[in-house]
Amino acid sequence: MKEKLQEILEMQRVFDARVCEEHGLEPDKRVGNLVLALYVELGELANETRCFKDWSVKPPSEREIILEEFVDGIHFVNSLALVFDREEALLYIKVEPVNKGITIVEQFNRVYSAISSMDWVYKNSKWRDVEHELVKVYQEYFWLGQALGFTFDDIYSAYIKKNKKNHERQDVGY
Repeated sequence: MKEKLQEILEMQRVFDARVCEEHGLEPDKRVGNLVLALYVELGELANETRCFKDWSVKPPSEREIILEEFVDGIHFVNSLALVFDREEALLYIKVEPVNKGITIVEQFNRVYSAISSMDWVYKNSKWRDVEHELVKVYQEYFWLGQALGFTFDDIYSAYIKKNKKNHERQDVGY
């Protein structure tokens, strides 16, 4: 698993370098945008699962749509790790389910809380203490994927597919 995490982090590094070069961006000035993008993707993911919509009888979106939304979030967590220069810490997350007994809604809320905590620590202590919070975001996010029924191999395959799609979008001026 460690090798596959290294691979997707390297793919993200290449993509982010391309985006920064083509759009004249400075990586360390993107943190606020990346955090907001992660929140937005998490909301889009929740919307596709419909897990919180207790007022509705409409079923969740198809599994592949939910998986793609999930992987969108992974891209932004990876980008944050690269900006913080803390990607090495992400290689040691636990992928076995630990949050058993927690509902999907509770797990979404745990991810939101972890993102908020990471953002606060970054804003108040900058690079010094952000690693622990970043790892917590990654861990909680992967546990959310498990709660949604995705294996690490599902996530890895979908990530590769979406990364390719993201490059194709950049090719045509997305």
